[in-house]
Amino acid sequence: VVAPVLAEACVDRGAHCHFVVVAESKSYGCLLTIGLRDPIECSRRRRLEMQEAVAIFGGDVEFLGLEDLFYAFNQQGMLHVIRDWANSAGGRDRLVEKFLKILKREQPALVFTFDPRHGSSCHAAHRATATLLIEAIRRLPKARQPDVWLEQTTDIDEKVPKARAVIEALGYVGWPDTANETVWYDATRSLKDGRTG
Repeated sequence: VVAPVLAEACVDRGAHCHFVVVAESKSYGCLLTIGLRDPIECSRRRRLEMQEAVAIFGGDVEFLGLEDLFYAFNQQGMLHVIRDWANSAGGRDRLVEKFLKILKREQPALVFTFDPRHGSSCHAAHRATATLLIEAIRRLPKARQPDVWLEQTTDIDEKVPKARAVIEALGYVGWPDTANETVWYDATRSLKDGRTG
């Protein structure tokens, strides 16, 4: 769903795109998709898949190696994820420092991430990732804080008129200035290779 925006930015417009995967360690994410029960092998495959995907956009990727946790898809679940990640990192400050270190090194003009309010699917780890990232951004001096776009892909067929739902699969909000205003990305526009989103 995010690929059209990334293709336009990273490929067509030549932006340097740096991808950060926060939680890919001990992943059970393959259990649902391909029935693979080994979390170590699943993590290996998911890292490889991500590297291949990032290559399409001419970007680079780093993995933070946090555990791919699954808790309830609610506020309590998100807090459990943050607690467990913080325990493994030596405390919440050290956990946020992982994000801050990347921000200082990469100095992005724009950060595109999940929405901490719902994580696009209410996935607790998605919400935790965005929450910690925004916390890290707020630790930067105001002049060095990047623009933040939060992905809005939840129930899109119910949020846009039916005629538009087929052609528009991705929206975003600018955080925090326009946090309640969704901007829809028109994936029907032609990319340089002649394809559309």
